[in-house]
Amino acid sequence: MSNIGVAVVVQPGFLALLRRGFAGHGLFLGIAIAYMLAFKAVGLFVPAVAASPVAEVFVGLVTFSIPAALLSLALYVFGVMAFTDKPEKPIKVLYQRTRAILGDPQRMAAGLPLFLALLIFMFAFTSFKGNISNIVPFSWDLAFDRLDTNLHFGFRPYEILQPVLGYAPLTFLLNVNYNCWFFVMNLFWVHYIFMAKPGFERTRFMLAFMAVIASTGTLLAIMFSSAGPCYYALMGLSPDPYAPLMAYLRGVHDVLPLWAIDTQ
Repeated sequence: MSNIGVAVVVQPGFLALLRRGFAGHGLFLGIAIAYMLAFKAVGLFVPAVAASPVAEVFVGLVTFSIPAALLSLALYVFGVMAFTDKPEKPIKVLYQRTRAILGDPQRMAAGLPLFLALLIFMFAFTSFKGNISNIVPFSWDLAFDRLDTNLHFGFRPYEILQPVLGYAPLTFLLNVNYNCWFFVMNLFWVHYIFMAKPGFERTRFMLAFMAVIASTGTLLAIMFSSAGPCYYALMGLSPDPYAPLMAYLRGVHDVLPLWAIDTQ
């Protein structure tokens, strides 16, 4: 699929369309650049943040995001095919329709600036996320554990759910569902970046996405800096109330793959 969008480049007038696309998406590019500059500004005051390998993060994000976007676009087109015309030769039609989308100069001129804005934005988010403990040391884990216990009548949530969900096949399915967030997010990106026409709904989605990520994923994550239950042992918190849960999950991982364990 690497040469699938070459047709865009040779379209006459595409550069003019692209310039208009960048001008029309200046708001999103401005937000993304401001977010990145905020991370750089933090690095001026926190040496550990300034020393973090941000270039590696950006290269990794770019080399991962472009194939992920192409795959998500193909999945999007395939899903539309599956629920609409159901062609007799789905693979051939999938290729043709995906190529047609990537070869549409109007669509690409409106989508590529937004895709670039998201790349910059997610680079800043990932950089912030990887440096939370450098900015503010983890300190809220015990408070969140107490809050969990108080909200659930003296029990931790997993202690209530374990008798019902504590079976390897169910845990595996829960993990599959958990990992679906990534594909769902990318499918929404594909829809609003390349498929939806520029307008109110598209703008509202992008602003809402950026606002939620920046406020909860960065600001609140720093204000309430915590590692999470799976890291209690690594943080040296004792006793570790989540040790039985982690032992169970690692035991399931020996039988059925739990990708969350590897991610942790």
